Amino acid sequence: MNKEQLIQSLSSFIKNGLNMDNHSAFECNLFMKDLNNFINSSTPFNAHYSGDKVLIESIFFDPVLSVELDKTTIQCIPVNDEGWIDAVFEVVKFIHLRETKKREKEMQKRKKEEQESKEFDWL
Repeated sequence: MNKEQLIQSLSSFIKNGLNMDNHSAFECNLFMKDLNNFINSSTPFNAHYSGDKVLIESIFFDPVLSVELDKTTIQCIPVNDEGWIDAVFEVVKFIHLRETKKREKEMQKRKKEEQESKEFDWL
């Protein structure tokens, strides 16, 4: 991905949100809960999860970004003029780490299935 594609992707994410149509409402709510936990444990920001919204605050407890779940779309809505882009990058980082972990689990599962099928090849 070149710089222009990256900028367009980030711009689209901020403008249109993240479409999670292929996920159930339960999975979307789990995503929000996990995002809240990630923000509180792995970033300098504070987060509060309530209903279908994660409110991200600066280290001084000033609200900077609201991450909202609208049906199956995750929206990042700036609450403040400053500091919100750093919070967006933390959300993007969370999404990246989550997807990387998911791909690794799928690869391990496939390898295990291949290994098990090799064990029965002699039959």
